[in-house]
Amino acid sequence: MLDQIKKKIEEVEKLLEKQSNCVELLEIFDEVTLAGGAISSLAQRRTPRDWDFFFKDKETAELFKILILPDNAENFKRFETSAETNGFLTPNALSFPGRIQFVTGICGYGAELVNKFDFLHTKGWYTKKDGLVVTNEIMEAALYRELHYKENDMPRKAVKRALKNMRNGWEIELDNFIEMTMIAAFNKGEITNAYASN
Repeated sequence: MLDQIKKKIEEVEKLLEKQSNCVELLEIFDEVTLAGGAISSLAQRRTPRDWDFFFKDKETAELFKILILPDNAENFKRFETSAETNGFLTPNALSFPGRIQFVTGICGYGAELVNKFDFLHTKGWYTKKDGLVVTNEIMEAALYRELHYKENDMPRKAVKRALKNMRNGWEIELDNFIEMTMIAAFNKGEITNAYASN
């Protein structure tokens, strides 16, 4: 698992070394966090659908975009970097060949970042400083394809991800699913707090 991560890190570094602002880009890359579904997929011995790299803060994400994007790049458009590398820009990420994504919509470093995630199996991470950080509970959730919801700021999106994962063979305990949907409904205002009027 760690060998595959290091191989992908080297691939990204080679991509960045080809850019005109390579020194600044590589300095930023030294402080990103690899997290999300890639770690879970590797634990299951599956090929990750994508490799999500997260910036430590919004300012760093914006600086990275400025350094790597051509001046005429627009959201939902393909672009070509100074090294003739094709990419795709959305409001939340920069995507590159090799299933590499630099996420700009959610920022944080290590534990601070993954604590924003909604399911236990996605809470493993890798940084150059800390190496690979994965608990036994995270590994078990990934290996047994079990969804364990952890409350976060986006419960409605968590419900959508849960349904998608369940269609793909993941399981979730009924109580945990009900809790997640109730939080999502309450946050949307579909359920009112019975005690608010008292």
